[in-house]
Amino acid sequence: MTNRYYIQTFGCQMNKHDSERIAGHLHECGFKPALGLEQADVILVNTCYVREKAMSKVFAYLGRLRLLKNTRPDLIIGVCGCGAQGEGKALMERMPWVDFISGPQEVLRIGELVSQVRSGSSHLAALSMPDLDFEKLPLVQPHRDDSLKAWVTIIEGCNNFCSYCVVPFVRGRERSRTARAILQECQELVGQGYKEVTLLGQNVNSYRGPGRQTYSFPELLDLLARESGLGRVRFVTSHPKDLEHSLIEVMARHASLCPFLHLPVQSGSDPVLAAMNRHYSIAHYRDLITAVRSMIPDIGLTTDIIVGFPGETEHDFQATRSLLEWVRYDSAYIFHYQVRSGTAAAQMVDSVPLEVKLARLAELVELQNTITLEKHRALLGKDLDILVEGPSKRGQGLFSGRSGSNVIVHFAGNTHDIGLFRTVRVQEVFAHSVKGTLRSSTG
Repeated sequence: MTNRYYIQTFGCQMNKHDSERIAGHLHECGFKPALGLEQADVILVNTCYVREKAMSKVFAYLGRLRLLKNTRPDLIIGVCGCGAQGEGKALMERMPWVDFISGPQEVLRIGELVSQVRSGSSHLAALSMPDLDFEKLPLVQPHRDDSLKAWVTIIEGCNNFCSYCVVPFVRGRERSRTARAILQECQELVGQGYKEVTLLGQNVNSYRGPGRQTYSFPELLDLLARESGLGRVRFVTSHPKDLEHSLIEVMARHASLCPFLHLPVQSGSDPVLAAMNRHYSIAHYRDLITAVRSMIPDIGLTTDIIVGFPGETEHDFQATRSLLEWVRYDSAYIFHYQVRSGTAAAQMVDSVPLEVKLARLAELVELQNTITLEKHRALLGKDLDILVEGPSKRGQGLFSGRSGSNVIVHFAGNTHDIGLFRTVRVQEVFAHSVKGTLRSSTG
């Protein structure tokens, strides 16, 4: 019997990194990756549960897998991650061709679950969420496809309980890794040739490294900048209520800490923020933006926004629009509110009609697209230092990379540029990227 797996991932960077850890675990169990669905003996669907649309995509994908299972009864199908945790056994009742489900804290049980299914068991569930101590867990070496950039988890779970969010219910409470374990992983990645690491957490600002020497998040960044040897360090996601001025100071001090900050605001209205249980005011948020831009003028800023939250009035929406115009984000992830069962907001009256939500969504997306293009035009004639990642998706023999502020840059180069830090002068701009001419190599 062959042991080939295929993983389909839905969701954010944390879901994608979970898939890397699942792949690493399966490699330890003797599995190898399949080139596609048809060659796989085990298909794993790693899921996101944050928004209803994400699970709709999962269910549609699982529906297509049913046809494959009908032709290959020995095929094993597992659903992993946040969606499996959120839906629970009801998922297998709805889709009985799924052999097992496992939550995001059960990565190391997936090999065992596959073995149990092959031994005749069916409809298995591994959904426990114990209060895990990172340092007592067996280590899983992630199987990474990218050889230049890596994700490194520093904190799992969330204690914030924003009223619209399911993360605390499917990921559990906050648990931080020790700073030394994170530093060691980053140093090992440098030894393997990695140039950039993104630190992951539902709220990285909540990081408090356990152990004899407790590190705050700014202190962890300072440690990595001084001792890891990494060319670049990024992080997501930050919560405004926990963002300290010491973090901004550390970012300004070290060139290896990318001038980029994803700072979800969710709404420009204080009453809506209070209903969302966000624990900051717009005045505080504006002060943070002012401080960041004062100390790091070229910083790239992005955000998340939800329109149509229960109780949002036209006045509230206009406050959000005004904030967008004032901050002038480089980009924004904008969504209309969707009810998630089990959250506090699910008990609120969903008072904003769908057509109003969609109109507000379209208005903000159009505004942000205009701002993004204007910011790209302001880069014309300027030099950007990028890490060359590989051939450009635009084709035409172009290569691409990202600046420290996260601008996608295309240029005419060759394979020898991949993995190098290069300087490109911007000569043409597009809605989501820029194009320029290679100036020099910086390492």
